[in-house]
Amino acid sequence: MNKKTRLLSALAQINNVTQLIKDNEWEHHLQQHLCVVEYELQRQLSLINENERGRFQVGSTKLFDAAKQQRSQLSDSAEAD
Repeated sequence: MNKKTRLLSALAQINNVTQLIKDNEWEHHLQQHLCVVEYELQRQLSLINENERGRFQVGSTKLFDAAKQQRSQLSDSAEAD
């Protein structure tokens, strides 16, 4: 199980606990603590998503640059003929 999957699973568990503590005498107190944990899990998940998006964009740029270079080489070789 990778980090992203674990974080998503943890967020689902926070949601489950939130449902389970409804009408609990200490619901407000418990909810305050759950909010802190949920916020941190979401923060970590957003960092992973940004990192994945950045890698995709860098990868796409590299592919675009490689394709551009190949086109230029093909043009050069066609002109030489």
